[in-house]
Amino acid sequence: MVQPVLATPLIPSAKLNPELSRHINLKYMNNKVNPSHLQILVYNIENESHRIITPNDFYNPIKIVALGGRKIINATINPESNRPQIIPNVVNESEVVIPPTLLNPRDSISVTIVMISKHKVPIISDPYSNNESSLRWTAAIKGENLVLYRPKGPSKTLEKLDLSVYIYHSGYAVIALFLLGSLLSFAQIFRFFISKYVYKKFIFSSLELTLRVASSWAASESIVSLFDMPNEATIGYLSIVSFVFLIISPSFISIWHFILKKISDNTQPKK
Repeated sequence: MVQPVLATPLIPSAKLNPELSRHINLKYMNNKVNPSHLQILVYNIENESHRIITPNDFYNPIKIVALGGRKIINATINPESNRPQIIPNVVNESEVVIPPTLLNPRDSISVTIVMISKHKVPIISDPYSNNESSLRWTAAIKGENLVLYRPKGPSKTLEKLDLSVYIYHSGYAVIALFLLGSLLSFAQIFRFFISKYVYKKFIFSSLELTLRVASSWAASESIVSLFDMPNEATIGYLSIVSFVFLIISPSFISIWHFILKKISDNTQPKK
């Protein structure tokens, strides 16, 4: 079984001053590399069967292929203690081939991969992801299957919706989040009070204002994360869309009055 252990940027973008980034001359094969596009991934490969897997059991070795235009620039393997060193083969910066090796039951090896991504690497990876969109694992082993472990999320429904919240900002991003959240909250409150109708009960007004302000901060976090993390979860885009929907809509009581008026107009006899 292949289990992801770590996925993190080599230099966290949230900690890297944009001014400093321009002065870092990091190159790979004479090509300049953006420090925030470098990523380290660590996997643990373990023999969970009850039999010994020998090198002769590998019809095809374990192969790791980079996806989405990513480049693999280095790979290292840490075997069990007192075992011979395993040297992986990086092919065309796109795949890693791990030589067949002896794995006793419960034996494991650790694989560390350094990649260059086309985009800024999230500072925190999805805890319920196995990074299958970044790397593809293949192998043909006698009597065994190479299984890529995926941690179970708290709910299948929430997992399908890709619900996740990561708040990890520093420096100017924190200031941007506060200012943007305050601005969007003011816009929602202003939009609510200029509605034609008002609630008769204070509790309903409070509930709608709470919803509008909450959507403002959710949208603010999503917008700041797009530039700072970046967090590309679907729920982030949905937060922005929900904010836009609420800001262009009058209060719910106004919508309700509008619907009742239309119904009343349609039910009145025409002269």
